[in-house]
Amino acid sequence: MILTSTVRLFCVPLVLASFVSSAPAKALTINVEYLGEGDSFFLVRTLGTAEIDGITYGGGSLKTVMDQAVKVWESLILDPGTLNIRVGWKDLDNLRGPGTTPTTTGIAAQFPSRDDFQDTNPLYDTYTGNIGDIAFDNDRPWFADATPLDHGEYSMFEKSLGDFGGGELVEGLEYTVPSGDAARGRDLFTTALHEIGHLLGFIQFSNEENPMDNQINITSGPFKGSTFDLVDSESHFTNSVSGALMLASRNNSTRRLVSEADLAVVAERSGFEELNWDVEAVQGAQNPDSPTPVPGPLPLASLGLGLLALVALKTRSPAPRS
Repeated sequence: MILTSTVRLFCVPLVLASFVSSAPAKALTINVEYLGEGDSFFLVRTLGTAEIDGITYGGGSLKTVMDQAVKVWESLILDPGTLNIRVGWKDLDNLRGPGTTPTTTGIAAQFPSRDDFQDTNPLYDTYTGNIGDIAFDNDRPWFADATPLDHGEYSMFEKSLGDFGGGELVEGLEYTVPSGDAARGRDLFTTALHEIGHLLGFIQFSNEENPMDNQINITSGPFKGSTFDLVDSESHFTNSVSGALMLASRNNSTRRLVSEADLAVVAERSGFEELNWDVEAVQGAQNPDSPTPVPGPLPLASLGLGLLALVALKTRSPAPRS
C-alpha cells in the first residue's frame, strides 16, 4: 500500500533550465509516497522493493518525521519546482552486500532526468518534475520524534560559526545528550533532512566542464566567496564544517539541523536564488535552557521553494548516496 503526502508552498520563478516554464510560476510541490512492504521504489533496479518497517521509539512514525523534514526544506528554499519522492524501509546492510561495514542508515537515489529519456520513460507520463527515492535502514532502532521541531529530548545544543571566505555563517546546529526515547535509537529526523538535502542538490556534481576538485565555491548570495571542502565523492562536507547536516557521518546520540552552510551548498548546486536564511527560527533551534518559542506558521507566498537541477545536472547513471 502506498500512502501519499503532498506539501505545497507558493513560489517565484526559477532560473534552472529543467524547471523554467513559460507558464506562471506555481507553488513548489514535494510529493512523498510512503511505500508499504513489497511496493517498488522508483529506482527498482537499484533499491528493489520496500521491506518491513524499522523499529521506532518516540511516538512518531516515518510519515510524521518525513513530512516535517519536507516542510523545513520548503521553508528555506523559495523557488518553484516539483520533486516526487518514494520513501520506504529497507535492509541496507543486505543491499550493500555481505562483509561491508553496517554504517549506512539512509540512501537517497535520483532517477535519470527527463532529458536523458527524451520523455519516453513511462514514469514521466505519470509524474511531473524530478524523481528520487529515500530508503531508511530497517535493521536498527530509530527515534521517530512525534514533534520533530521540539528538541527537548536533547540537553546540549551547539551552534557553530565559521568564516569560509564569504563572511561568518552558521556552519552547524547540533543537539546532543539525548534522554528517554531519543536515547534508544538514531534520530530519524536528522537522517530525513540529510537525505532530502541530497535530492535537493547536495550530490556529486562533476563532468568535463566541472572536474572534481573536492571543493565548492559559493558564487552568489550573502555568503558569496565561501569555499567548502568536500569528501572525495563530493556528496558530503569534510569535518572542516563543524556540526553540518551534510557531513558524512554522525553518532547515534546526535540531532543535526540544516545550517547556513548546508543551505548555501544546496543552493549553489541547484541554482536556487530565493532563500530564507533564518535557519534557526524555521527549525526551532535554541539552547535547551532558553524559553520554548511558539512556532509560527510556515511561510507561504513569500516562501516558494526551488528545485533541482538534481538529476538534470548529472551526466552519468544515478548512484545511491548515503
